[in-house]
Amino acid sequence: MNAFGHNLRRVYRHHSLKPRIFFVEPQEDIDDLTEKLLAVKADSIALVVPYGAILLQSIISLKILRNNAEKAGKNIMLVTRDSNGREFAEQLGIPAYSDLEQLETPIIAKKLRQLQKNSSHKPLGKRKLIEPVVEEKAKPTIDFEQKKIELLELLSRPSKPLLFSISVVSLLLLLLVTTVVLPGATVKINPQKKVLEATLNVILATDVTQNDTDSWRQQIVKAVPIDSIFERTIPFETVTKNFTGQNASGELTLVNELNEELALRPGTRFQNSEGIVLRSEDWIRLPALAERTVPIIADERDAFGEFSGARGNVEAGTKFFLPGLDPASQESVYAEVRSPMSGGVSGFVPLVSEKDLEIAKAQITEMIKRDARADAEAFVKRKNMLEESDYILVPGDEFLDLEILEITFPENIVGKNVPNFSVRSRVRVRLIAFSQSEMLSVLEGALLKSVDPGMELVLVESNGISPEVLEISPKKTRIKITVTARGLEAFVIEPRTVEGIQFVNRVKRAVVGKSVPEAKKILENFEEVSEVQISLWPPLVWKIPSLPENISVRLFE
Repeated sequence: MNAFGHNLRRVYRHHSLKPRIFFVEPQEDIDDLTEKLLAVKADSIALVVPYGAILLQSIISLKILRNNAEKAGKNIMLVTRDSNGREFAEQLGIPAYSDLEQLETPIIAKKLRQLQKNSSHKPLGKRKLIEPVVEEKAKPTIDFEQKKIELLELLSRPSKPLLFSISVVSLLLLLLVTTVVLPGATVKINPQKKVLEATLNVILATDVTQNDTDSWRQQIVKAVPIDSIFERTIPFETVTKNFTGQNASGELTLVNELNEELALRPGTRFQNSEGIVLRSEDWIRLPALAERTVPIIADERDAFGEFSGARGNVEAGTKFFLPGLDPASQESVYAEVRSPMSGGVSGFVPLVSEKDLEIAKAQITEMIKRDARADAEAFVKRKNMLEESDYILVPGDEFLDLEILEITFPENIVGKNVPNFSVRSRVRVRLIAFSQSEMLSVLEGALLKSVDPGMELVLVESNGISPEVLEISPKKTRIKITVTARGLEAFVIEPRTVEGIQFVNRVKRAVVGKSVPEAKKILENFEEVSEVQISLWPPLVWKIPSLPENISVRLFE
């Protein structure tokens, strides 16, 4: 058969069979495409390939696909807007089109004319012998196949209204099934809780090893001695001061309104309202109902222990009373500065004395006693962090042993003019501690004995363990304390115990087929229930399902 006849047969065969439309993905490689193509149950396949697809980037890929199709007895044709792809197809003898609409008969006729033109170099007689046969036999076949192709193309183009109608019907059917057949309800319950409290006696013992079982039964907790040395350096201000100023002096007029003469000894004190003290240096005879002016000098310190200095320069008209007289006599015997006093100059420097050391030692001792427990608690906190333990101290000063090992002052500090000085101390502190988790284990054991039927212990209070000491052994190896255990018990509402299963079944029987408000009102009257939440599925469901199996009962999250 000549080339024209061979190509004619190929064109005719492609269009005489019903082509199956097959859409190629842009990234689909030749192996996957070949596998899918061979799986298509059709002898004629129209490949619809998008522009830039991997299949059209190389003529080799298209050739491999053609050879695989021919081995499987399948005819392929190419529909693409990619001009390079159509050119590759023409070179390989694969019919190629730019649109699905070009698969109609006029294209076949055009192809036949092109094939006939390409075969013009053959003998005319042979063409004339072949052409009538082709025209007589191919035309009715092409007309018949054209209708089949048009029908196939029509079926291959999905109808949007049809698809929308199918989607709506499917959705309605789904809602119908989920609403009627598969409704569900979830009942979330917060169980009612009650406070548990139990008071028990516990032995803190330093001569036993930790044993949780023994602790639970015998209520014994291991006691741990805390023995630590603390060092502290504290600054103190110098109390003693050395006066470097000058005392004021002047004249003081004494007034005696009594009917008797007075004799005032040397050093008699005269004081004003601001605490300034003046003293006489000699004996003073003060006649009855008379006045007398005498020389006077201000004291170094006032009545409050402060230096007088320039404050002793009192103004004229300042009145003084005699502190040594009784209050009644002070109204009749007094003194007055009628000429201003002068010469007073303020000035002083700190001077460390033995008195300062005694004051500092007393203050640091009180500070050590006050802060000993805080220092021990800080030590225990660091110990817990380093050892990943949970010790707490036994309260009460009867367990606090405090030993001051050393109080050190700066060398040769006495007599120095310094405003302050530092004191270093070393102190040993001994206390008793116990493990908080071990104590909680004992408390939990005591509370478990008090849990009511149908309930469970959900919380043991871990804060605020405050034991009270009852007895202390002579060597302090055993301490008897009383501890109050506190916790919460809650009703069991989950099906993990017999009581829980019974409660869940009771809830389901109570709410089955009810509306949500009605079911909540019923459940809130249950003794075991504190709070209720009910959710339904799907959203269109308005009451709890009639099947108990579709009701789920669980705890609040």
